[in-house]
Amino acid sequence: MIEQKTTIKNLALIAGVHGNELTPAYLVKYLQNSANLLARSSFQSHSLIANPLALKQRVRYVDTDLNRCFNRADLANPNYRQHEQLIAKYIYQQIQEKSIDLLIDIHSTTSNMMLAIIYSNPHPWLLKLFTYLTKINPEVRLIYHPVSEEENHFLKGICPLAFTLEIGPINHGVICPYLFRQTETLIYQILDYIEQENYLAAHLDTFGESLTVYQRLGSIDYPRDEQGEIKAMLHPQILQRDYQAIQPNQPIFLGFDGQEIIYRGESTLYPIFVGESSYKEKGIALCWTAKKQIDIN
Repeated sequence: MIEQKTTIKNLALIAGVHGNELTPAYLVKYLQNSANLLARSSFQSHSLIANPLALKQRVRYVDTDLNRCFNRADLANPNYRQHEQLIAKYIYQQIQEKSIDLLIDIHSTTSNMMLAIIYSNPHPWLLKLFTYLTKINPEVRLIYHPVSEEENHFLKGICPLAFTLEIGPINHGVICPYLFRQTETLIYQILDYIEQENYLAAHLDTFGESLTVYQRLGSIDYPRDEQGEIKAMLHPQILQRDYQAIQPNQPIFLGFDGQEIIYRGESTLYPIFVGESSYKEKGIALCWTAKKQIDIN
C-alpha cells in the first residue's frame, strides 16, 4: 500500500527559546555560521535563535516563558505585549512566511532525558522518521504528548509537522561538549533522512516495525506545606532515573525529616523530567508516562 507522499521543502531549526539553555543555542549559532553543514539539495534549512535578549542575559525568560506563548488565541490577541509574547508573534509570522514544513525546537534539561523527541502529532511521516532515528541512534527516546489545540501553547504547536528535542542532563547556563556533539550528529541524521525521503518516488509503508513510546499522562508536584514551601525531595531511588519504572508502593519523595512518601497508584509508571530545575515554578517535580509499543504500518 502506498501512502500520500510528504515532501519537506523548508525546515526550521530553532533554539534559545529559553535563554539559559546554552548548549542548543550555541549549537544552532555554530550551524548558522557554517551554513554548508545544513545545506541539502532538496530542501532549505532555516535556523533561528528565538530569544536573543534572554540568551544575552543568561535567564530563562525576560517577562514570561516563551514556550507558553504560542496558543493560537494568544498569538491573535493585540493586548499581549510582553517581550516573549511579541517574540512569539514574530516567530509565528516567520514560520508562515517561510512556508515551514517541519519545525524542530531544541532545548536542554537538567533531567537525564538523553536525546528525547517530544511530539504531539502522530503523523505517519514523523513516525517513520522516529523509527529510523531509534534504529541508528541508541540515545534517542520518544515521548508522545497529546494536547488539544486549545491547550497547545508550545512552539511546536504552530507547525503541523514539528517536534521538540530535549537533551540532557545539562545544568542550565552550561555548554556540555558531549551532548553538543551528540545533538549535532542527530541533526545531521535528520537532515540526511529528509534528503533521502524527498528523492524517493513514493513513500512506502513499513510493515513489522514498532516504536517504544512514553506517552505523557500528567505531572506531580513536590509535597508542600501550608505556605506553599517544598517540604520533601525526590527520593534517591528515582533521581536521574528518567524512563525507569516506578512500581506501586515504591517511595518517590523523601521528606526533609527523613519520612518516605510512597507512590500509592495501581499502575507501573515511567517518570520523565525528573527534578527538572526550571519546573519548580510550574509545580512539577516529575512527569508521569506510560510505556507503550506502537506498530508502524
